[in-house]
Amino acid sequence: MTEGLQLTLNTRDTVNQACGVLMERLGVSRDAALQQLLRQARERANTLQQVCESVLAGTPASGI
Repeated sequence: MTEGLQLTLNTRDTVNQACGVLMERLGVSRDAALQQLLRQARERANTLQQVCESVLAGTPASGI
């Protein structure tokens, strides 16, 4: 697998995980969660990847 393809797959996984977190926290659909992430990225002048990583960093470990 090429490096670019691997990076794309990793980014997609991170976005999907962050969407899942927001879906659970906010009780919204996947589309609404993705729109929230995109809006935050635009407003903060960050990449989508950075916003998703931030969401995931604030996620408590399972069972806590």
